[in-house]
Amino acid sequence: MENCKCYGCTTMRHPCVNDNDRKSMIIDFNKVKVLNVDGIDMQDYPKFCDAYIAEALIDGVEASDEELDVINENYSFLEEAICNHIN
Repeated sequence: MENCKCYGCTTMRHPCVNDNDRKSMIIDFNKVKVLNVDGIDMQDYPKFCDAYIAEALIDGVEASDEELDVINENYSFLEEAICNHIN
C-alpha cells in the first residue's frame, strides 16, 4: 500500500483513495490556483523531487486531498507551480 506525499513520504497517493475514483476525477487546470507548495529543498535543485502542491483552489473552492493528488500527478503543472513558488 502506498502512502501519500502530504504525510511526508515519497509518493503522491493516499492509501484510502481508490485508483478508479482518482481516474474518474477530471480537473480543469485552467481553474486551479496554487496557494502553497511544500517540500521544496534547494539542495535538490533542479529536480525538487519531494516538492508537492499542498494547497490549491479549484474555481475558488479549496481542493480536497483527492483533488490535490490528481493535481500533483500532473508533473508539468507541478513543475510550473514549483518554479512560480520559488521565484
